[in-house]
Amino acid sequence: MSRYAKTDVRIWDDERIRRLSPIPPCGQGLWIHLLINRHRTPIPGLIPIGRSALAEELGWSLTDLDRCWRELGEMARADWNARLIWLPNAIRYNEPESPNVVASWRSYLDEVPECSLRKEAEAVLVAHLRSMGQQWAAAWSLAENKVYRPSKIPGTLRETIKSRDGNACQYCGKRVDWADHRGPTGGTFDHVDPSRPSHEFNLVVCCRKCNGIKGFRTPAAAGFKIPRTFSEHSETVIEKTSEASCNQEQEQEQEQEQEEELGSLIGISKKISLRSDQEAR
Repeated sequence: MSRYAKTDVRIWDDERIRRLSPIPPCGQGLWIHLLINRHRTPIPGLIPIGRSALAEELGWSLTDLDRCWRELGEMARADWNARLIWLPNAIRYNEPESPNVVASWRSYLDEVPECSLRKEAEAVLVAHLRSMGQQWAAAWSLAENKVYRPSKIPGTLRETIKSRDGNACQYCGKRVDWADHRGPTGGTFDHVDPSRPSHEFNLVVCCRKCNGIKGFRTPAAAGFKIPRTFSEHSETVIEKTSEASCNQEQEQEQEQEQEEELGSLIGISKKISLRSDQEAR
């Protein structure tokens, strides 16, 4: 029998649930509400909600909320000014299913208010991920570095990689099944160097099993051989990937400079127009 069960936080919006008698002010009721609160993020234990909003959701007075909150003690921490709640032990009972999940936390963390409580929570999360293994910690580091990657590999690039690698996993050599979207033999694309962006020289065809084992590690760190496609040109691959990354950064810098220059020209034009109007008057 499973010790855990998933609960949809949308139950609080269900009309049948709303017709039931409300949770009376008590410590247990508050704790259960925090565990399945609609405001919780995918990051275990972080809930961006303020004191007044929480009391309103529960239908309690602020006095009742404060009394029940004190019952929780160290089970829950809050920075009411920043409108953030943290459950310190949540990560122990809600470990991420894969390094990919950890990498996705970055975008959600950006939506959490910045404060000392958030920094404390981040430190605890990182320490726990390190205890889980290198690839888990590496996934967090990769997310922190915010390596640029398109949300989806362009179709033309996918076809280029398929044409080059065929339907064979470049790590184990087994045939991949592109129609299998769940099984271990399903076809995927892997970043040879996870710290570099999506590029022809940094992507290979890979089965889902090898992709999961490798995670956010280099082939060497995962105990894999360098993909056969790149074995004779590994230095060229690294150089071209680095060059592609640098070109991408240069393009972004140029676009930013052009926007700043355009903004400056618009500002000057407005000033000249304003002076002309004043002189005309």
